[in-house]
Amino acid sequence: MQKKGVLVTSSVGHSGTRLIVEMLGKHTDVFYPKERLNHVNEHDFLHQFFLEKIKNTPINKELKIENYEELEFLLNMYGKGHNPGQAMLLKLPFYPLCCLDSLDEYFDDFKIIYLNRKIDNVLKSFLDRNEDQHFWGNAAKRYESIKMLGLKDRELLMNEPRFENFIKSFPTYGEKKIKEFESSKKENTNKILQVQVESISNSIDEILLIFKFLGLKVDNQFLMELKGMINPQRLQRSKSFETKKRIKNHLRKIYHKLKK
Repeated sequence: MQKKGVLVTSSVGHSGTRLIVEMLGKHTDVFYPKERLNHVNEHDFLHQFFLEKIKNTPINKELKIENYEELEFLLNMYGKGHNPGQAMLLKLPFYPLCCLDSLDEYFDDFKIIYLNRKIDNVLKSFLDRNEDQHFWGNAAKRYESIKMLGLKDRELLMNEPRFENFIKSFPTYGEKKIKEFESSKKENTNKILQVQVESISNSIDEILLIFKFLGLKVDNQFLMELKGMINPQRLQRSKSFETKKRIKNHLRKIYHKLKK
């Protein structure tokens, strides 16, 4: 029986990966171990594996995964107990882009759903949740964060160290890694499906396309259930939605100040 794997990834976080894995996880032919996932549907041990690699990467070297045995061990633990024939579903934005060949080697049948989202919407999402501080809060965090990017982008960020520049550099790195993987798999070009996240809210056909790409059969009732999971305002980041978010965040800050 073939070992199937599906990676849902993107060049940067806040790109809609969580929504896609929750949709795919509802299918009976997909292995999705919720009990082994954290609050953003990622496997903590795999996440920490990549963070450790970034930490140990010199500032002047590209991020590479050289210990394949460690990665294989973690994948085995993640997939323990899944039924043969089920596709093992992984969600990790950005990090796996540096080792797509290793993941392809681990699985007999490996496919990637690569999510694109308008970078201005991504940036707004980070700022709305005050998550810029996680990457950009002090010099030490900035030093570690820029190692997630290509060498040219690191040079730019050293000269102009702004969070906006940091987020907007990710698509360049992601597209480069996807193209490298595609060019190395010329005999099989049906490994990657690129999805524009904002388009999912406009057409159910976009959702159906994802399941067809993975060879998963779905009926209309199932599709309508998936459509009900979509929050169009959140994906599209409309102006009115942004205004409400800013007001809520502002009121929350005032409340905490008064409470003190």
